Amino acid sequence: MMPRVAEALFSRGVECKRRGWSTLTFGSHRDERSVAMFVMKAATTLRVARPTDRLGDVVRFYRDGVGLVEVGSFQDHEGFDGVMLGTPGASYHLEFTRQRGHVAGYAPTQENLLVFYLPVREEWQAAVDRMVGAGYASVPSHNPYWERAGCTFEDPDGYRVVFQNADWSA
Repeated sequence: MMPRVAEALFSRGVECKRRGWSTLTFGSHRDERSVAMFVMKAATTLRVARPTDRLGDVVRFYRDGVGLVEVGSFQDHEGFDGVMLGTPGASYHLEFTRQRGHVAGYAPTQENLLVFYLPVREEWQAAVDRMVGAGYASVPSHNPYWERAGCTFEDPDGYRVVFQNADWSA
């Protein structure tokens, strides 16, 4: 049986294109289809990218408060400036960009979260203390779930970071 997402794509005869070449083409008849499955690997790098109007302030929040390290940056790349923050060697990082003449605006809701699971109580407390020491006050969580074992902070754009004193298991 075909997964629902694949079924929806196949039923519309989706053709994936990038830079003018086809990666997959699905036939228009149900019996002519094949399913190509791809599973994300643990070593795949994840970049979470978002624009900001306050690049310097946002970088300070995630570097000095959250404790991420600048892993890259660029200036005036086709009208964009950007900074990547992460943990050296980790398979994820955050990218914040500013585009001249463009307004990025504020977070759409209080439920736009990045959650860091810190199961060791002392490490969780050190993360919270680092934020407070950098001048950031905690805010009440919109969702009461995060209040039970977490502490929430809001960045200069209104996006929120939760330090959760718990394990996360897949």
